[in-house]
Amino acid sequence: MEQAVALNSGRPIIALVVFNSRYHVLVFAEYLRQKIIGSVCTTCYTYRKSELNCVLRGENLNWQLSCNFRPPLPFFNLIEQLHLPRRRLTLFENLSGLAITSVQHHLRDRLIAITFGQAKYLLVLQLYGINGNVLLYDASRHFVAAFKKLKKTPQIAWQDFTAESPKPLVWEQFQQNWQEMTATSLNEFLNQFAGGVYSKTFTRECAQRLGCSSENLLAQLSTAHQRQLFEILNELYSTLKNPSYYLYDCQPPVLTFLPLASPNWPAPKIFPDYGAAVRLLVTTYLRWEHQTHQKADLLRRIAYRRASLIRKLEKQQRELNQLASPEKYRRMGDLLLANLNHITKGQTEVSLPLLNETNPQSVTIALDPRLTPSANAQRYYARARRQKEAEEQIRQSFAAIQQELQELKALEDVLQQGQIPPKLGQSLQHLLPAQNGDEETVQRQPYHLFRIDGWEILVGKSAADNDQLTHQLAHPNDLWLHAQHVTGSHVIVRNPTRKGLPRVIILKAAAIAAYYSRARHSQLVPVIYTLKKYVHKPRNSPAGTAAVQFEKVILVEPLSPKKD
Repeated sequence: MEQAVALNSGRPIIALVVFNSRYHVLVFAEYLRQKIIGSVCTTCYTYRKSELNCVLRGENLNWQLSCNFRPPLPFFNLIEQLHLPRRRLTLFENLSGLAITSVQHHLRDRLIAITFGQAKYLLVLQLYGINGNVLLYDASRHFVAAFKKLKKTPQIAWQDFTAESPKPLVWEQFQQNWQEMTATSLNEFLNQFAGGVYSKTFTRECAQRLGCSSENLLAQLSTAHQRQLFEILNELYSTLKNPSYYLYDCQPPVLTFLPLASPNWPAPKIFPDYGAAVRLLVTTYLRWEHQTHQKADLLRRIAYRRASLIRKLEKQQRELNQLASPEKYRRMGDLLLANLNHITKGQTEVSLPLLNETNPQSVTIALDPRLTPSANAQRYYARARRQKEAEEQIRQSFAAIQQELQELKALEDVLQQGQIPPKLGQSLQHLLPAQNGDEETVQRQPYHLFRIDGWEILVGKSAADNDQLTHQLAHPNDLWLHAQHVTGSHVIVRNPTRKGLPRVIILKAAAIAAYYSRARHSQLVPVIYTLKKYVHKPRNSPAGTAAVQFEKVILVEPLSPKKD
């Protein structure tokens, strides 16, 4: 491991994006071989969306193979058996009572095959992240069932499964492969050579150590680069014999197979056991992800609140500018009291000379003919007091708004610097009043949430959810989109600044609206968009129906937001 430390230069040599890495497949397969061969499958079940559990009974311990495809962090792991949930759906009943006889990994794909009952059945784990699946085949390699629905049965090269650990790279063979792929980039080479598909962190790390870009062609690299990459790969595969796992509690958490040498990284937690490392990674990552979303939501609310306060400040400034001077009305009262003998009841106005003026000038004062001269004077004094009170109230409101803006800025700085302080909730109650759509339910949201280039894009899940998203949760100046003339989801782009959205965001949101419609398989789809305030629901119309005004149309190619 001393050589592994020397190889590191401050960034992870390989990070687990749980099971989207070829190297991770090898580690996980070896871990399963050590733990579950000889175990008997008692049941396979699911009790929540995108999660499959296989209960395995061994001599000394009962295991549960957990296959979780749910974002933000899908994972496979082996844990001690948990209590079976009351409400569950039993799957893959063919495996019940069968013992596991072998665990093999695929040489060219991210697949692991678990053999049950002397090759009576094979359970194939597709380790493709949230796009992964679990497939069941019989002894003749005929497809039996799948955990997630399939559009077509995948073609698997069964001859490429093996239980042997990868052999060290041979320099001559490595050179030959390099020469055959000189027209490809470093990134493409690492994802095609020797089974390929390494994590993005690994390819970036290799490029950094070679002093080049991952997009550089192999033809642009020297023999020294070639030799250095060969040594890095061999060092990585040497850890398969006795791997350790290093968990760094940073933002986001990182799990590596080799230690990090940079002093900027926090001290890692080191695990000799794969299962324990992944369990803590998942817990830590989900906590970080929850806090990240919570901070993003709080920052959005701060932006809305700040914009509201600024508008209020501008309105009060206009009101203050329109207020007449209290001194003006007080002087009119003084003039009336000083000239009571020259005024009679019933007059509608009177012209009087200004007091204490070297060059006396007259001023015309309106009177209420129903009041006495003295009562008219008191009326102007009362008006002066009201103007003074109104001015004082506006100035106090000014100070309160400016104080609140300072508190919001301080709160925003705290959120952007790190984790959410434990007592932050109390501050939010008076700084951030509840808004429509801010109270998120734990059980279910009526929309899919995607964050693209810093913008929040919400996609309705059903017709009823479309109604709730558009008419209850969306704000008036949010952008509303929908595929034209076809059934599809309502799409909302949050717009806290109340300004126009960048053209590129409108195009991406329109592509997402096209993807979440019946026209997703078309090459080009017309999508309408307008501000949400110009969208309303006709009376007695079916769920999901919307009438729009001032809409524009844009032609886009459907695009899944997961590929953005």
